[in-house]
Amino acid sequence: MKMSKVTIKSANTEAKLEFSDVKNQYFIVSFSSASLSASHRVWVYCRDYEWLVYFFLDMAQNWTGWTGAKTWEPIEGGFSLSCTSDSLGHITLDVELEGRDAPELWSVKFKVEVEAGQLETIANQMRRLFEGFIEL
Repeated sequence: MKMSKVTIKSANTEAKLEFSDVKNQYFIVSFSSASLSASHRVWVYCRDYEWLVYFFLDMAQNWTGWTGAKTWEPIEGGFSLSCTSDSLGHITLDVELEGRDAPELWSVKFKVEVEAGQLETIANQMRRLFEGFIEL
């Protein structure tokens, strides 16, 4: 069943990162926490959707951890993910959003920590969210 949004909840706080409103050439990514709220339209081309799904699938397959950072960014930029893991099963998503298509230029960086046990569910939800736009 296709999903309308994927919500990645922080393991430590009420913060959440959401992917929604998937269209042919863009999706919306939003972040909310007690102190910050931001939303951005992410433009995608070519195989950006597939690469994003593979990004989450790869983390789920390597849930015991990896060395260094795994990164993803669409061809057009404006949104980036850099994920690291530690030996205790914590995954840190470093997220950057840049609003460049409005009169007011802005950028925001934040972190969302999830548990390794959440990765498989997140990856499967991302696959269903982008269903129809990917060839997995």
